[in-house]
Amino acid sequence: MAGRLATTPSTELVNVPKVVLGRIVAPDEDAIIIRTADGLTLRLARFTDGDLVAIASAREQTLSALMDLDIQDTTLFLAAVGRAWLGSLETARTGVLEHVSRTTELPVEMLAQDYRAIGHALSHRAYVYDLFAVELGDEWAMDEWRRVQASTVRAYPRGIVVHGLVGNTPVAGIASIARGLITRNMNLAKVAARDPLSPMFFAQVCAQVDSEHPLVRGLSIGYWEHSDPVGERATCLGDAVCLWGGDEGIAAMRANARPGAPVLEFGPKRSLAVIDLDAADPEVVAMRLATEVSFYEQEACVSPQRLFLKGDYERLRDPLRRFLDIAAQCAPKVTAEPDAHAHVSFARLEAAYRGWPLTCGRDWTIIEAPDPNDVREHPLGRTLYIHSVGSLDEVAEHLDETVQTVGVFPWHIALPHRDAWARRGIARIVELGLSRHPRKGFSHDGLRALNSLVRFVSVERPIDHYYKYLDEPYAEGAERDLFFHD
Repeated sequence: MAGRLATTPSTELVNVPKVVLGRIVAPDEDAIIIRTADGLTLRLARFTDGDLVAIASAREQTLSALMDLDIQDTTLFLAAVGRAWLGSLETARTGVLEHVSRTTELPVEMLAQDYRAIGHALSHRAYVYDLFAVELGDEWAMDEWRRVQASTVRAYPRGIVVHGLVGNTPVAGIASIARGLITRNMNLAKVAARDPLSPMFFAQVCAQVDSEHPLVRGLSIGYWEHSDPVGERATCLGDAVCLWGGDEGIAAMRANARPGAPVLEFGPKRSLAVIDLDAADPEVVAMRLATEVSFYEQEACVSPQRLFLKGDYERLRDPLRRFLDIAAQCAPKVTAEPDAHAHVSFARLEAAYRGWPLTCGRDWTIIEAPDPNDVREHPLGRTLYIHSVGSLDEVAEHLDETVQTVGVFPWHIALPHRDAWARRGIARIVELGLSRHPRKGFSHDGLRALNSLVRFVSVERPIDHYYKYLDEPYAEGAERDLFFHD
């Protein structure tokens, strides 16, 4: 099909199409050129004002078709997408995934794990049912009028959801689009320059399953440069806006959001680990910690940057080194970005200058910093600062609203400390090793995201409705008392 992503790993030029109302459009002579540090050239189709006009013109008809769907229609389609996605992974592994690895500078092995996770989540219909029950209060919240106190309530799509996607964690961009799909909205996504390929590949799989499905016909994905006025006009189309990435990019798109449109922000956060080694097996701790430190090169919000350790670090030192080496062997660093290497080198030099114990291995760095307050910034890149504490009560003073996830081990240490930590502003407490695998019922940066992607319509009972706490029926003439007062 014209406009498809290249699937040959040796190709140094990749044509990246755009998707307009489910139709895949190849780049033309006005394409945007992006070159990676290792010589890969991306030729991206430019999103235009004409595309926006087409989306706006199709809004009423497309939303009508989307509102006719029910949760069974939606989950059956997404399950088929999930199965097709999983079936395409072998081809993707030798094509798209290698290109994604080069643009994101993340190992193919990491990306393949994320791609598999996406497929499994979509292919299990129960996931969406449970998500609706948790976030919207009812599995049938968008299908039926459900009684809520003295009203009946039903949820409807917002309309057009605009997504500003991020490139450092490919799963995040696809998850954002999937949220828009399961709430039966039209979706307009701006891909990140660092990873335009993953969302496009997802859209192609959706179109392969059923190019005429309302969810596909409501899907548009493309790229525009920050200075292009089309970005401002695209954001203005949004009945809701989901923004991912750094403060600068989020602020730019947020400023263009239409008044009244909910804006969901998933901006930069940091995470950390808390371990009581006196109550844990060092081998288990080391394996879980090494995995979390290594994934995404610590660029994801869920990746721990620091460890607050109660117990003797000597018991953990050798197992942690060994598992970090195993992680580096399984998924070696691929970044060629000089700044990334320079930041890690600077952190190592600072540690040596300050006299902090320092251990370096293949692709990783461990720095033992006695006082957490002395560490002003983090270089990422599989760098772990370890802070020994005499009591886990000390951890709370180093938490604030910039901390997203606290990974704990063993699990039981979370219970006596969760209130103190939550009051400091954190969003999640998880068992160490599960930060990338949110459990059902989780909140995302303190939000129930689906609530902002639907609008709730209520039909309230009339005045003579006997609500559960009404002591006596309304007397004749009670209307006068309600509307007129002496």
